[in-house]
Amino acid sequence: MLPNLFRKPLALVLTATACFHAALAFPPLSFLVLVYLACLLELRHQAQAKFAFRWGTLAGLLTFGPQLGFLYNIFSYGAVALWLILALWIGLFAAVVHACHRQLGNSWALILSPFLSQIHG
Repeated sequence: MLPNLFRKPLALVLTATACFHAALAFPPLSFLVLVYLACLLELRHQAQAKFAFRWGTLAGLLTFGPQLGFLYNIFSYGAVALWLILALWIGLFAAVVHACHRQLGNSWALILSPFLSQIHG
């Protein structure tokens, strides 16, 4: 049984990942990418930026893992480092949005999030 502290962020990460993969696999469901982004933005409500970073990194790992299978064929175990680098950008995005939420408030964090998303895009 998971503690209450982990239930909501884990549900957000799993929902984001499922929506991303569904949107990628079935083009008519491409609107689910917006749900993916909304879930990542909801991670800003963590107690500290390091928790938002960790949950965001987990979302990145689960999001990019299946797509990077071809890198394993090229780089073998070195592909794990590339996988981690991509995932860390999602974690960094979640941490920066969290910091904006804390420093500037909810409205500004949401307004600035499209610009902040360019750090990993």
